Amino acid sequence: MPADVIGTGDLYAMTKIMSRLHDVSPGTLAHEMLLGPDQTVQAQAETVLTRLLAIEAVVEKNTVFQLHPDFSELPSEKMHLARHLYLKLITNNPPYWVKNLRRGVHACKNFNRDDLQVFRELILTPSEMEANDRNAIDFWSALQALAWQEYNRQMEAMNAEQGRSAELLAMAHELKRTGHEPTLVAVLDANAGFDILSRRSSTDNGELMIEVKSTRSSAIVVTYGEAKKAAEHQDYYEFYIYNMLEHPPHLSIVKAEEMLRHMPQNQGSGVWESVRVPTIHFDA
Repeated sequence: MPADVIGTGDLYAMTKIMSRLHDVSPGTLAHEMLLGPDQTVQAQAETVLTRLLAIEAVVEKNTVFQLHPDFSELPSEKMHLARHLYLKLITNNPPYWVKNLRRGVHACKNFNRDDLQVFRELILTPSEMEANDRNAIDFWSALQALAWQEYNRQMEAMNAEQGRSAELLAMAHELKRTGHEPTLVAVLDANAGFDILSRRSSTDNGELMIEVKSTRSSAIVVTYGEAKKAAEHQDYYEFYIYNMLEHPPHLSIVKAEEMLRHMPQNQGSGVWESVRVPTIHFDA
């Protein structure tokens, strides 16, 4: 079964509890009544209740349990309810494999046998899913959106960490080059249009604005705001580009004038936002 989530046995127990709460009047049950005589539910009671409470499908008030208002109308088909609960569980605590599903249902082919179990039993795999199963299509649409969200979140975190590493390298470089501690402007004002405020040399205390770029590919991204700031201060604005694939990371220092030659031109009333610039232009 998919690691970090749940098995179909637990999903079955969850649907039983949800249905029991839905069918009783006034819609609340104490702990012992909630579990009922079903041995499957009783055997998995703690896991089931913990999961249901975590995704707020069931709420506990004054020692009794009831359905969350969002679940006041349950799907008529138990399979649809199980799928809905499964999606809520994945959304609440995305497992490691979620980001791999951003390409859709056929990403299942890359699962190992255990990971496929729940998807297969919920009839959600390419070989078993029916083309007219609207509920399954809705399930995958929501899962794919979550997959992209999780993938983008992880990529943003990785890029932020890489960017901060490059900034620290640039700070150390400037301290060694000038003998003076530079200022990490990026922390003080993310919209400043540059990352580090240094000085031109150890004997010239004139300002030097530095935009730090890090890359693990053959290009960097320059924003309109950075290009605008570089154009306004060409004589004392530079780009420090770190190739993070090399050990130690290789630094290319690019003057503002040289970088600006690779910027696009605005058309009509439109303003470009960012541009990818191949680093081959700056490799020493």
